[in-house]
Amino acid sequence: MPDMLTFLRQWPYFDWMKIIFSVIEIQVEALYFYAPVINDERKCFDMHQQFLENAFVLGFFLICIHMVIFLSYKNPLGFVINFLIYYSILAMAGIILLEKQGYPIFFDPMKYFKILLCIRYLARIISIYSLFSKAVRSSTELSEAKWVKIAVNLYLYLQAANVFGGLWYFMAIERVTECWTKACINHTGQHCHFSCRVNLEEDRTYINGFCPTKIRNTTIHDFGIFHGALESGIVEGTSILQKLLHCFVWGLQNLRFVHV
Repeated sequence: MPDMLTFLRQWPYFDWMKIIFSVIEIQVEALYFYAPVINDERKCFDMHQQFLENAFVLGFFLICIHMVIFLSYKNPLGFVINFLIYYSILAMAGIILLEKQGYPIFFDPMKYFKILLCIRYLARIISIYSLFSKAVRSSTELSEAKWVKIAVNLYLYLQAANVFGGLWYFMAIERVTECWTKACINHTGQHCHFSCRVNLEEDRTYINGFCPTKIRNTTIHDFGIFHGALESGIVEGTSILQKLLHCFVWGLQNLRFVHV
């Protein structure tokens, strides 16, 4: 094992291998934003189980590779922090799967899941930029090529749009479930369960009057920038590709306005 780590550290393309692996990781992590879905007819919230299970297995596979590659870190503290953050995301995904299967969970995993994903994204972007800079400095040809800087900046911009769109989707579901909760308290005087795995027999059509998602009515409830995700029905679909494209385009459009 020490001989392999020594070889990896001395391999001239090792930095590029870490960059490629980091890019793959960040794309996989982005998919977690799209796991939750809502059923607008039943007024309940669920997780796309098949997708979450596949992402969990893929994440476990990546974490095994992660251990081999990043053990080559000369700074052990950097490896430990990097590993713990990634493991926390995988563990939180497992907790959400357990909750979906009916096991009791004593805290809100979705809230902490979002925070962990955002921290991980920020750490990953900084890591990728640092690795790019180190790899470019080690090559005279690349350090003098303008297209390299353009490519790095373009990737970071596109990745920012991807994250922005994923957060928009995730937080749209948060906003609508918060509205459902307020509507339920106002109507019944008590909290309601909005998990689709719970047997929902009560009539919840009254929520439409409190939380209009298909027709914008800011006098009743204003969903702000998240109304577009609710009105389009993208939060109700199960096609991951459709969600990715829709939210990525939204992220690009709105990052452009922020930049302007």
